Amino acid sequence: MNVAKSRLAGDPRARRDIALGMFRGTILTCQLASLVGTVLVVTGDRTLAETARCMGARSVPERRNSDLNLAAEQGRDAALRLRPGKPVALVVSDLPRLRADDLDSVLAR
Repeated sequence: MNVAKSRLAGDPRARRDIALGMFRGTILTCQLASLVGTVLVVTGDRTLAETARCMGARSVPERRNSDLNLAAEQGRDAALRLRPGKPVALVVSDLPRLRADDLDSVLAR
């Protein structure tokens, strides 16, 4: 979280708060989508992992020095172990305009 939203100017704490707000919003949106069965969060950040768990999502510890693609693979693999044979969708956590009905529309295809 210390480098979250680093392209935004200003106080690092404010950037962290913005990133955490988007993270929470994305988890909530995924949970509100009727076609989402389980929300998994891949993170190496303790605050994000605890936030995800408090919101009812599952947390998967991110491998050290993982990039976005490796984290996505790790999440996919964890989802397939948890729900074998079920479809998997990967969603990044900084989508402030994502709506549950938009997610459902994509998942229905």
